[in-house]
Amino acid sequence: MLIVNQSAFDVFTATPSNTTTFAQPARGFYIGDGAVQDVAIRTQGGQDVTLVSLEPGIIHWFACKQIRATGTSATDIKIVY
Repeated sequence: MLIVNQSAFDVFTATPSNTTTFAQPARGFYIGDGAVQDVAIRTQGGQDVTLVSLEPGIIHWFACKQIRATGTSATDIKIVY
């Protein structure tokens, strides 16, 4: 499934994991921590990418199927669908 628009219809708390993937790709994720954080994701296409120094308090529109534990410093992550 290819996601092309930036609207969310649901949100869930994400627990970073190197093994568990989402049932469907998330449209993006929200960082609730109070400072800039790093988040490692597995993209829809299967690439592992670490996004460095992301601002908290906004939705980052990176479609992903996993928030990876290795490389992720953020602790309050919500995934949006």
